[in-house]
Amino acid sequence: MNLQPLFTQPILRQCLFPDVHPGQASDVWLVETRDESVIVRRTRMSSEPANDFWWGCRDLFGVDPTDLFALEGMNRVLGELSPIPVPQVLRKAVVDGVPYVVVEKMPGTTLRSFQSLPTEALVQLGEALARIHARKFSECGTLSGRLRYPVGQFHKRMAATMRELVQRYYADVPEISILLDEMCAQLLALPPLRHASLIMLDMDPTQFLHENGRITALVDTEVYALGPRELELVALEYLLDKASAAAFVSGYESVLPFPDLRQVRAPYRYFCRLMEVQGPVDIDAWMNGPKWFDEVGSPL
Repeated sequence: MNLQPLFTQPILRQCLFPDVHPGQASDVWLVETRDESVIVRRTRMSSEPANDFWWGCRDLFGVDPTDLFALEGMNRVLGELSPIPVPQVLRKAVVDGVPYVVVEKMPGTTLRSFQSLPTEALVQLGEALARIHARKFSECGTLSGRLRYPVGQFHKRMAATMRELVQRYYADVPEISILLDEMCAQLLALPPLRHASLIMLDMDPTQFLHENGRITALVDTEVYALGPRELELVALEYLLDKASAAAFVSGYESVLPFPDLRQVRAPYRYFCRLMEVQGPVDIDAWMNGPKWFDEVGSPL
């Protein structure tokens, strides 16, 4: 791939990173010139979502993975909120009709497991997510404004998105489709959402870098949106054990009270499974996963 048009100096080294998770939306390179060592990103996605995850992201939140330039505003806002550094966009360009962004190279290597982190790093993660969640929005959708709607409409829209996801991707999977009516009813019985926060829809350790027992950067922000913080926390719960959940909650509660997930857990888990946020996990195992945050938190 010829990335030279993005640089005024000759490229001395160019390295394409291997994918860190299935369905990765971008190609990512390390590029070095005489005066720069930076990251270049290019979307792989077409204009039409190709699977359950990307279709759900677009339908409920308006996330468009082809809008790579939206990273500039998103990373700027996240960088202002998060004590974990976020790489800033240095410049943007369109080459042969394809958008590219050049972003800061951050220290550290890809994190593979939250559970492997020391307690101090998990506390750091909890504090960082709480500081991001602390900024409140009256609408759900995208930070850029591509899609916005009042927070009070969120559960009704989520139920509609779940019905469409089942029709498109799970109509012939009875163990999943049989739960749809019950999960939609639970959603519609919930109190209206009071506010939205910036949340990561594809929460995973591989979105972070770490070094010497610390999280050094939040690097993959393509799928941030405005929605209920509880949705991100329900997805995160699967990636922790009891000890790491306790450390995370202690950091979170140093900034914000931890929310009660008991009412929303089942329908939010169902939505996450329809989106395959951690792949095609057996639905019974998924819905009955551990409830670590109930055990270690202090719900309102």
